[in-house]
Amino acid sequence: MNDVVSDPMQAYLDRLVAAVPTSRARKQEMREELQAHLHALYEKELLRHQDERAAAKGAIQQFGASDDLSSELQATVPFWVRFIFLVQEKGTIMWRWLLLLGCVAIPVGLGFVFPAIAKFNNPDLAVRSESVGLSVALFALGITVTLGGVGSCIWGAMLKLRPKSS
Repeated sequence: MNDVVSDPMQAYLDRLVAAVPTSRARKQEMREELQAHLHALYEKELLRHQDERAAAKGAIQQFGASDDLSSELQATVPFWVRFIFLVQEKGTIMWRWLLLLGCVAIPVGLGFVFPAIAKFNNPDLAVRSESVGLSVALFALGITVTLGGVGSCIWGAMLKLRPKSS
């Protein structure tokens, strides 16, 4: 099998296993197994067509649509393996940290905002002018932290949802 034939078949196999949420080693095992099956189909098609390009196209068509097979491969990965991969994947971990930071920052910021608002609404608590200044400072800090948390969540979600360039 020459490079002209193997390149489309390799690209096809790469598309199949690219989206499977598992380790590189497991992806390589899947790829090798799929490659063996695809090569067997290629050999049958080569006997029938006597043309390497036509045999490669026929083998890929018989193997199936890459989107369908990729989703079937993804379904074979157990939930706990997908979860572990999602948490430990090093290539795209930034969006997770941003979401985590945002989910922590929002309640912390609101923890500063709500007592300050309660102090402004209750005249018995706002007795001294120093406490009003402190309440305003805590309110401003709380708003800043909360908005930073919202921004972090949005940024993290945008990193996760943006299309991957290949």
